[in-house]
Amino acid sequence: MVLWIWVLGLIVALGVGYIWRSGKREIVRPVPVPAPKEKSAAREATHPSGLSPISRPSPSLSEDVRPRVAIVIDDLGYQRQLTLDFITLKIPLTLSFLPQAPYSRELAQTAVQQGKETLLHVPMEPKGFPKTNPGPAALLTTMKNEEIQAILKKDLEQFPGIRGINNHMGSLFTEDREKMTLVLRVIRERKLYFFDSRTSPDSVVLSVASQLGVKAIHRDIFLDNVTNDEAIRLQVEKLIHLAETRGLAVGCGHPHPETLRVLKETLPALHDKVHIVPLSGLL
Repeated sequence: MVLWIWVLGLIVALGVGYIWRSGKREIVRPVPVPAPKEKSAAREATHPSGLSPISRPSPSLSEDVRPRVAIVIDDLGYQRQLTLDFITLKIPLTLSFLPQAPYSRELAQTAVQQGKETLLHVPMEPKGFPKTNPGPAALLTTMKNEEIQAILKKDLEQFPGIRGINNHMGSLFTEDREKMTLVLRVIRERKLYFFDSRTSPDSVVLSVASQLGVKAIHRDIFLDNVTNDEAIRLQVEKLIHLAETRGLAVGCGHPHPETLRVLKETLPALHDKVHIVPLSGLL
């Protein structure tokens, strides 16, 4: 009897030990292994294709990311000293010379030598002509095609360094598809561009230029329709704002002392906020 009690006690002791050891094994946890996504994140933190940050320069170092602005000064060639003041202004203005003005040929050549981009400011028929007079040798819608071509080619031959032409007045002429096609074909032959002063909201210049494969752009803001410093300063601010909104903008001014003065005063702000380029830099 005593023997059976001893055997039963041994069996119970062995069973309790087995259960205790089994429970101990269940609470032992393996060392955690990083999830696959953590490995992917580590790879993404490195530079792909073995490139280092030094071999890929910041955009601010390799290119000017400021909005681009072109400023065209029209009606040049009558006031010699004032025209020279615009030519020597330390800003890449685009300067447009009236073909019949007394100082245009001389000063256009000076402008080219000074590195300024130049245009021919061709007089064209406005609405209200002849009461509204665009000046001598203007292109008129009543002219024959041969006459328009002759005037335009003669003007172009006198200004060999120009990069393009733009209209002086011309609110009626730039609405005439047939006449503008003729003009744009002439400048296409010479690899020039056309700057539409946009004296009419119904101008067909950009439409016809696109069809003919001629580079063209139009004016966004007149800087000095009101010739006082404060009004011009406000227009310059509008020009900057438009460029910041859309990436580029074109302003058009005239040879007024007020315009020259405001441009000089606002140069630091202009350089800080926008990249001023010749007009061809927007084409």
